[in-house]
Amino acid sequence: MENSIKAICNTSTYLDKYHSNTNFSNNESLLVGSINNRSLGNNRYISLLNFQLSELSPDSIKKAYLYLFIEDIKPEYKNSFGFGILGNYSNVDIAAIDWSSLPKKDYTKLLNHIIHGYNVGYYLKINVTSLIRSLATHNESYNIFLLPQNQDSNSIIKLSSFESKYPPYLDIITYNIDSKNNIDLSEELNIETYIEEPVEENTYDDEETETNNSEDISTSKESSNVERDSVKNQEEVTLINHLLNKVMEILVNQDLKLNSSNESLSEEISSLSNKLANIDDKISSLDENSTNLKQNDIKTLNINMSSLNEILVNQDLKLNSLNSYSESLGQEINSLSNKVANIDDKISLLDENSTNLRQSDIETLNINISSLDEVLVNQDLKLNSLNSYNESLSEEISSLSSKLANIDDKISLLDEKFVSLKQNDIETLNINMSSLSNEILELKALLPNLSVNLESLKEAINDFTKAEKLDFSNLNSVSSQLLELSSDLNSLTKLIGSISVEPIN
Repeated sequence: MENSIKAICNTSTYLDKYHSNTNFSNNESLLVGSINNRSLGNNRYISLLNFQLSELSPDSIKKAYLYLFIEDIKPEYKNSFGFGILGNYSNVDIAAIDWSSLPKKDYTKLLNHIIHGYNVGYYLKINVTSLIRSLATHNESYNIFLLPQNQDSNSIIKLSSFESKYPPYLDIITYNIDSKNNIDLSEELNIETYIEEPVEENTYDDEETETNNSEDISTSKESSNVERDSVKNQEEVTLINHLLNKVMEILVNQDLKLNSSNESLSEEISSLSNKLANIDDKISSLDENSTNLKQNDIKTLNINMSSLNEILVNQDLKLNSLNSYSESLGQEINSLSNKVANIDDKISLLDENSTNLRQSDIETLNINISSLDEVLVNQDLKLNSLNSYNESLSEEISSLSSKLANIDDKISLLDEKFVSLKQNDIETLNINMSSLSNEILELKALLPNLSVNLESLKEAINDFTKAEKLDFSNLNSVSSQLLELSSDLNSLTKLIGSISVEPIN
């Protein structure tokens, strides 16, 4: 069993080199070809198609056909047109891409195809099996590029786009791998399908000649987007599936019969296609070299001649107006010439006056220069005297510098002597202070003994005065004096004890 998946183009656009930043995805038509312009050069048109297919493996694809509706071929005498078909693996946003952002890599092998004049107004069926198998190995987004086979063809084909009544679509025939899905894989993939009307085929389907894409089947305009009836319950769905299986079996059998009959006609049709292509080329060359004008060309020429006559009349009117304007300009030029002559006379007079004035100015300038020379001479004398004064000052400064150097030497010597003297004085002072410190220490040692002796003397005197009832007024005075002496000695002891002598560093 085989399944047929018919997928409508998801989006489409065409690009051209002249408008490299423009995307024409909203147009109802697509363009493929090239135009030569003398001033602008060669302009190329390419078309891009995108299809969304999920869960499709290369091994499940038996055949794949691309259907393109041919609207027109320009110019009309071009009865055939060759173009190439490429697939691209990149994630391309067809609605936003422009000429400058076209992918540079990830393309499939190029497939070539030829369109004939009798294909206009019909769907063109193209075998793209190898291209779809290559794209199926990468992702679910299938990008197909259509481009001119000859960049210097100077002809264009016009195709229907996704926005038109006859959009591009793919018809993919797959092997029945899973019996549960042998009804219609397009339902599982959620892809809109066409119910194709019977068409008259005038070419063949041959696996061996797939790379040349020599299938050339002109089909009638197919009706699209057939609405499916809603299923109310599971029994109706089962019945419909059963009927669809029967229909698919019948269609497959018919397709096999047609394929077997087409194989016998393929070679004849191929030779006829080649002969037709040669005839088309000869007719094209004859049309180009023909000197007889067609009736339409004569009418167009007459119209152009009429418009040219009108243009010539307008040009004559413009020339007349220009002549009158040139005459008025000539008069104005003569007037200006007279004015220029008067100005020249005035300039000559001014030159003479300026010459006289210049002579007097030169004499005055010479006088001023003479006085300036005298001033400069005086300035030179003053400068010479200043230079001599500067020289004497320089000598005095040199003498002072030498004297200052001598003074510095003497100061250095005195500093050395002062340092040596200071060191000697410090040593002497340290010795003296050491001896003084020793003497003070000895004095400190004597003072306590003296104080003790005085205290004992005081006690003895007090005992004596208590024991004897005699008049010892003198002794009392002596005792008081001794007390005073004792206090003085105590004060002296405290004072001496507070003194601490250290050597000078």
